[in-house]
Amino acid sequence: MELAPPDSSFRQGRLRALLFSAAFFVSGASFGESLPAKAPPPEPRERTAKQIVPAKPADTPLPAPRPAIEPSEQTVPSKTAKKPTPRPQPEEPATVDGKPTPRPETGKSPAEGTEEKDGKTDKQPKMEIPPRPVTSPAEEAACRQRLGALGAKFEERPPLSDATGCELPQPLVVKALSDTIDVQPEIVINCATAEAVAKFSTNVVSKLAEQELGSGLKSITQASGYVCRPRNGTHKLSEHAFGNAFDIAAFTLLDGTVVEVTATRNPKQSQFLSKLRTAACGPFKTVLGPGSDADHATHFHLDLAKRRNGSTFCQ
Repeated sequence: MELAPPDSSFRQGRLRALLFSAAFFVSGASFGESLPAKAPPPEPRERTAKQIVPAKPADTPLPAPRPAIEPSEQTVPSKTAKKPTPRPQPEEPATVDGKPTPRPETGKSPAEGTEEKDGKTDKQPKMEIPPRPVTSPAEEAACRQRLGALGAKFEERPPLSDATGCELPQPLVVKALSDTIDVQPEIVINCATAEAVAKFSTNVVSKLAEQELGSGLKSITQASGYVCRPRNGTHKLSEHAFGNAFDIAAFTLLDGTVVEVTATRNPKQSQFLSKLRTAACGPFKTVLGPGSDADHATHFHLDLAKRRNGSTFCQ
């Protein structure tokens, strides 16, 4: 068996290397350059309109375009308006013997708080009337005699009344409570109230004024007597509506001092008014004054209201 020369394999490997080098040189590469470790990624391809707009199926027909509406036709249909039902016309009144007969009443009653008199509606509201004492003619005559004995000056007047319930059957116009105590101006009240004020002025007010202020009483300035009105804020008639109340605004003393019935910083006058107010509770059934409420901030209210068991209300 014949052996190949010892360098034949070496020669074959070298020949292969030469052929590889020649091929590499022909492709433009040189032995001094190194190949990149990793090939760069391919650049993204630009999308076209065909790729983002899906194609419509060929068999789907497009809707027909809506016809344009003229401006005059662009109106909103309105709802059918209901025609108002015509009011029935009043029938002509029937006639009897050539004269029209009256129509039947509709059944309407007068408004609450009103009364019908002689076919006319009285718009004055109804008032609650407090209990009234009953005075006989004999008692009324005796009261006048006692009032005259006190030196009071008065005149009789015709009865007073009102549709709301105010009533003063035997009013007196009082000008003086005694020979020395006047009333300014004259006042219209009933005899019982005039007698009570006359006694109180002579036996209490005048003596208390001399004791506290050094001078007796000359006159009383009245603020209200008979007035047809309700109590403030109510529908109940006041005692003034019956001449059964007497309001005092001020006292005038013999030395000319005027003591007004109000909250005062004068200590002597304040003491006088306070004691006078306390003394009035008893002879009178109601006593109100400064501090009771805003309506009595400038006067004393004295009345002879009829109360249960003869009780009093003093505030």
